[in-house]
Amino acid sequence: MLNFQELPKDGVALEQLIREIAITSGLRPHWTGTGPDSGRDLLIEEPLTGRIAGGTRLWLVDCKHFAHSGKNVGVSDVVDIKDRCSKVSADGFLLVVTTAPSSELVRKISEISSNTPLKVELWDAVSIERKILTPSTYFIAQNFFPNSANNSKWKLYYTDQEESWMAHYCGYFLYLESRAGNQPLSLFDAELIINQLQKVDVGEGEELRVRRIWHDTPNGPFYNVSADYLVPSHTIPQRSPEMIRLDLQDNCIEGGFVTWDIRLQITLPNSDYYFPDDPLYYREFKKKSIETIFGFADIDDIAHYKEWPSHRGPIIRNFNDQLMWKQTKENFGYKNRGGLEVIELKVT
Repeated sequence: MLNFQELPKDGVALEQLIREIAITSGLRPHWTGTGPDSGRDLLIEEPLTGRIAGGTRLWLVDCKHFAHSGKNVGVSDVVDIKDRCSKVSADGFLLVVTTAPSSELVRKISEISSNTPLKVELWDAVSIERKILTPSTYFIAQNFFPNSANNSKWKLYYTDQEESWMAHYCGYFLYLESRAGNQPLSLFDAELIINQLQKVDVGEGEELRVRRIWHDTPNGPFYNVSADYLVPSHTIPQRSPEMIRLDLQDNCIEGGFVTWDIRLQITLPNSDYYFPDDPLYYREFKKKSIETIFGFADIDDIAHYKEWPSHRGPIIRNFNDQLMWKQTKENFGYKNRGGLEVIELKVT
């Protein structure tokens, strides 16, 4: 998503980018000494918390910016790791690369981490994207990658809740929420989730539309997704909960887990007012996430059903909408019994 060739070749902007990431992550970066590249070293202090007492870890940051040449970062490009850390009393070494590290370099880093007290970490281009393509750090991407950000598929907006953002993505409108507002979810993961929904095989005229992605921070890449299964009123659902569950993968995020809350939402596509992302579909998400669980069902809980156990009726805005719904509502179990309208659900 980000073109690292937007950063100048001299690597100074890359160091500044890492500094901004550190500041927004609650770390304490500062410049000091004389480094082999730009004449200075970037150090980052990381506060550590312990059960009895806290402390800090000091990281020496080494940035290798080869995006313009496309050259991989090799062992010869990263030398004297232990000696350089010793000179500044660092007990951590953070290597930042914008191209791929060689297998020999990865092995060397692994050996140092395993055989010495020195903590060594590697951030590549994907790691950097994950850290700045979030709702609360997107401004960093806009500052350092203006062309990429302007061409981005994401547009983000703050809400009146610290842990919630509104987003536009490739024709979708959705809410992004984080359990801890200072640890927002990854837009990279959000794209994988939306792509997973797009892969689900639904019937003609039907659609799965994401409404909200909630990140269970700080426990890791664990997500809860709310989506509407949009079905026109003149048909019946072509996919049962069981069939949709088979298409949804809960491990679509590497090292994470996704739970899927799906709601059967009836639509009137012939209405003059129909819009698949009608604001009324999002009214639950204007509240805090703990209050939005009603109306959606965990697909695992209803996957054994061959028919949908519940649904939400279409949005009615005028007489024509009401007439269209009246003519088709029997498709969803609505019956007239002695002047009273009842719903007969055939749940098997």
